[in-house]
Amino acid sequence: MSSPKPYVVFSTKNDLTGFPKDATAFTSVHQDFCALMKAVEQNPNVLQSCTKQGLQEKLNEMNDKLDKFLGIVSAILEQKRCAFPRFYFLSDQDVLKIVCYAFHPEALSRYLYKVFEHMESLVFEASGEARAMQSQQIVAVRSLHGEMLYLVEPLACEGPVEQWFHLLMDRMRISLQQSLHAALGHESCSRREIHSAGARRVLVSRSASSKDQEVERE
Repeated sequence: MSSPKPYVVFSTKNDLTGFPKDATAFTSVHQDFCALMKAVEQNPNVLQSCTKQGLQEKLNEMNDKLDKFLGIVSAILEQKRCAFPRFYFLSDQDVLKIVCYAFHPEALSRYLYKVFEHMESLVFEASGEARAMQSQQIVAVRSLHGEMLYLVEPLACEGPVEQWFHLLMDRMRISLQQSLHAALGHESCSRREIHSAGARRVLVSRSASSKDQEVERE
């Protein structure tokens, strides 16, 4: 998949940057560069295109501005990582694409397994109006093996992606806990946290231990 387009990267609508002046300056640089490339397309003569007066100075100025924009993007991605620490295990390019394509399910699914282990895709509520308003509702998650975990209640993908990723994690924990209780035959379950340390502990009853010893003796 191609990299995020410039107008997507520096778009306040996608909440990647809160600096409108920098976004405007980046748009100006992008337009200037496109104008240069269009002029080269119209006149493909290398000597004439590359020896224009003031071209080198303009390119140097554009390059300096792009270096500044790169520093701004790096600072913003660091803020995203602080808000959602799992982003620290991803490259800048992956985090950038997740942030930019947060409201595009097909594009976002390509990177979910890097954030949530064994997750293949999100299942959204089939609503054309919701998609048009960029407020999709997640109703389930699908694993790499095709298994489905339906959420206890739909989750709206609203706001920055690092915020609703946190909500998605909590919603998956609750849904998985209720599914396990239902599979074990419990009618109801209290809401509590599942800790990985406790998951490693296995309680063995005395009767079971004695039976194992009898089997070993035989």
